[in-house]
Amino acid sequence: MDGYLLGILWGCCTPHHNRLLCRHKDKYYPDYVASQLGGHVRTQMSRTGIQYTVNIPIEFEELYKFGWTLRNNDVRVYPKTDDDKGFCSAWIELHHSADLGRRKDGTRHPRLRIYGNYVLMESIESKISIIANVGQKSILRLHNEKSAEIYYQSYNEITRIRDVFVRNPHISEKIGLILSL
Repeated sequence: MDGYLLGILWGCCTPHHNRLLCRHKDKYYPDYVASQLGGHVRTQMSRTGIQYTVNIPIEFEELYKFGWTLRNNDVRVYPKTDDDKGFCSAWIELHHSADLGRRKDGTRHPRLRIYGNYVLMESIESKISIIANVGQKSILRLHNEKSAEIYYQSYNEITRIRDVFVRNPHISEKIGLILSL
């Protein structure tokens, strides 16, 4: 199982009737999962709009071998994989926000925020730093103590992270737009 697939399974899949359900507003992720593991992508309406889902024909024991845990567990560990770049790619795409921050002097700058479980983010931050050759960042714990976020505020670092990790053309375009402002 490649790291990108594991990143999607870690990032947007939940148990549903003894199966795993992948759902997302961007069809790109359910399509990728279905192409790798089988299943049929369906469209459904959620309270926030259209989303795409696929029931994945995979046993939980298969995922447990990689260290998978439920998305809301207090501790989520980094998976057992040799494909760190793939895993981080999917995680960054699924769990980021890109916008413009404002400095004290009023100037605006691009900002990339990556978020997730604190324990998982410790591993992801070090992998991003090594693979993309960007500076190490502090991991900011959120008020619930189990979630955390990492901020990248350098144009060059955000560009490097996008160029090294981002596969989804919609995400690449969105980050590129922020960088162009």
